[in-house]
Amino acid sequence: MRTPLLEWRDLKILPSEEIIKPGPPDKREQLGCWSTRSENSARPFRADAVVHHLRLDPSYTRIPSEARHKPQDRTDTWVNFHRIVPYIFPNRPYHPRNLPIMEASFLGKRISPEDHLSCFDLLYYATSSFQPFEWEYQWSPVWQRVGKYLHFGDEVVNVANGYLARAMQVTEDTIPPVGSWFSWLGHWFADNFF
Repeated sequence: MRTPLLEWRDLKILPSEEIIKPGPPDKREQLGCWSTRSENSARPFRADAVVHHLRLDPSYTRIPSEARHKPQDRTDTWVNFHRIVPYIFPNRPYHPRNLPIMEASFLGKRISPEDHLSCFDLLYYATSSFQPFEWEYQWSPVWQRVGKYLHFGDEVVNVANGYLARAMQVTEDTIPPVGSWFSWLGHWFADNFF
């Protein structure tokens, strides 16, 4: 995307990637995060392996219902990005008073969401429009703004080429580069079935 990103490894030296157990309490960073879990979910989504590896100790506050796709529906799992903005706006986020901590951290800390770092338990069910699962649509910002810059790594391309070659009963050296797969598949189907 040609945008510099700050990686966690730029901020903190991490142990081996194999370690997913909680580190000692003095080595864990206290962090106040938001939970996007629905109103009827008692607990936040915890990605324990990732949180332990990054040596974090997050506590969670449920995002206010106004940020939901359907604010009146307690079972709604969807949140809208534009409705989250007031709570994570840099330097002066809007924090409604008396929002209860949904769940304390592993070490029992009860910290409100951070002002300088936005942290969420799960953004899978986030949308920027009126439509849940917006990434299924061509107009989605996921494809228009971000997805068009994504590229598959060589290892994934090699695996896909192997599957394609076996499925089409051709040798791997006849599979064209990724960018022309759809055109090639169209011609292959036309030649073999029509």
